[in-house]
Amino acid sequence: TQEVTEYKATNNIMAAFEKLDQDKTEEALVLINKAIEQSANSAVAYTLKAEVLNNQKKHVEAISAQTKAIELEKGNIYSSLIPNFYNTRGFLYLEIDDIDNAIKDFETG
Repeated sequence: TQEVTEYKATNNIMAAFEKLDQDKTEEALVLINKAIEQSANSAVAYTLKAEVLNNQKKHVEAISAQTKAIELEKGNIYSSLIPNFYNTRGFLYLEIDDIDNAIKDFETG
């Protein structure tokens, strides 16, 4: 059922956080990708994926993941995460010296 799938995705996200705390980024990324397969609409999974990819110096891929998180979360009018998601992407843009897009995201966030 959908509830079971969502529960499994949440468990994978929590396990990924634990792996990140242990600096096991590859293992964390595997868990995050499983969570995304189980719940493709999880903005939290995508923003966590962006964090892992950024830690791996895969900044362009991190920006793509963070952009997906923003797109998913925009549909939630009650979300308090949107400003943080834009600010996170702004910092990712700074990693690749894209100052213009970073400023836009900081202003939006």
